[in-house]
Amino acid sequence: MAVVGEAGVLRSGAVLAVASLAPAMLAAQLIAPGKLARPHSTLEGVSRCTACHVLGSRGVEAARCLRCHQPLARGLAVGRGLHASFGDRPCAECHKDHFGLGFALVQLDTAMFDHRTTGYPLRLAHGTVACRSCHRPENIVLAEVRDYAAQNGVLDRTYLGLGTQCAGCHRRDDPHGRQFASRGCDDCHDEATWKRAVRFAHQRTRYPLTGLHARVECEKCHRPVPGGLPGSAVQYAGTPFANCVSCHSDPHRGMMPGGCESCHTTDGWRRLDRRTFEAAFDHARTGFVLAGAHARAACAACHQPRAPGDAAIRLRFAAPGAMAAYPRPAASECLSCHLDPHGGVLARLPGGARCDNCHGQESWRPATYDIARHNRETYALTGAHLTVPCGQCHPRSAPREPPRFRLGELGCGDCHAQADPHAGQFAGRSCSACHSTAAFRIAAFDHSTTRYPLDGAHRSVACAACHPQEAGQRGATVRYRPLSTDCRSCHGASP
Repeated sequence: MAVVGEAGVLRSGAVLAVASLAPAMLAAQLIAPGKLARPHSTLEGVSRCTACHVLGSRGVEAARCLRCHQPLARGLAVGRGLHASFGDRPCAECHKDHFGLGFALVQLDTAMFDHRTTGYPLRLAHGTVACRSCHRPENIVLAEVRDYAAQNGVLDRTYLGLGTQCAGCHRRDDPHGRQFASRGCDDCHDEATWKRAVRFAHQRTRYPLTGLHARVECEKCHRPVPGGLPGSAVQYAGTPFANCVSCHSDPHRGMMPGGCESCHTTDGWRRLDRRTFEAAFDHARTGFVLAGAHARAACAACHQPRAPGDAAIRLRFAAPGAMAAYPRPAASECLSCHLDPHGGVLARLPGGARCDNCHGQESWRPATYDIARHNRETYALTGAHLTVPCGQCHPRSAPREPPRFRLGELGCGDCHAQADPHAGQFAGRSCSACHSTAAFRIAAFDHSTTRYPLDGAHRSVACAACHPQEAGQRGATVRYRPLSTDCRSCHGASP
């Protein structure tokens, strides 16, 4: 009995002993359930448990995690990043430990991850790139994340620390250099493609695009920047512009005043409505004001590279623009365009052979040359000469030819030679010796001025009694000389 009992007691004691060991073994198992993961391996050991755990409580206290994970703590404090979207959920719900050194504390399914939870939703082309295309050490902009990750050897594995500005990842891809340093990329670009500035509106710049300008490729106006960075292919900010010829060559070669927009629109360089343009063009801006007949003339009468077909017009064009549209005549005076119909005979007049000395622009005829100027500048007209039409002294050689003008000292015979009623009897003598311009007929001839003064009964004799008419080649002519002064030449022999 005793043995048995003893034995039984012993057996019973052994069972109790085993039973008494069970709580200790269970406690040891609860205190150290497994090795910590490598990032937490420095916390291994019973004495370090309270670095993460609170005695008497289950699980891990988040505040104790954040004492080490300072970058996360700062992000949570300002509501930034993925972890801020989890609210009060415990860290251990996602990040479990005590599963061995090689256990990954971050179990991230990148294929199923919703990037919107980070506060930065991926749109368009961003949604098609691999995570590590952006989450790379060189793209980390938060210094605290960079330092923490580097100290803990996870710089190439962390997903934290990226910025939300385009330049955070694309600073090396920026083709504009410092042109738009004060502006964000999303002012002009969206996330579909970097190459197309779909958000850019040229209308918001100092040069809104109209007409065909709106269809021109950007690179046509925005040229490469000399000495730019590799990839900085295009100049956008500060494109030099003063006027149209900053970009376009001038087909008029400087011959047209004002800007191109005075005549052209951006709908097309060659789409010039000549009728509308010519009706609205202010010719006074050229320095040559159109008046009278000039204002009524067609533009092509003066602005065409070929001869106008008028024998009285001679156009010469300024050399730089002779072959341009609307070539500019080399006009400094009337004779620059108009031929002198008078053959230079008026060059000795005061002012020279200038058309506007006698003609106005309203009409070529009548001339403004008057009697006063005629008397002052050429031949003084008096008496009956004042009533003679100009064409009687200045005839035309043909109906369409200009009058012939003769300048200088003129004698009566120069005009009246064909009408000389004396048939040369007074050759060498001036008509004014007997006649005046008031009337050709002599009212009271003083015979005493001749070599045969009249006296006695001779004074009452009619002129025709001594000066008979004779037939000649030009008709009847009064015989004045030579006449004999002998009495018998008129009275015959005495009875």
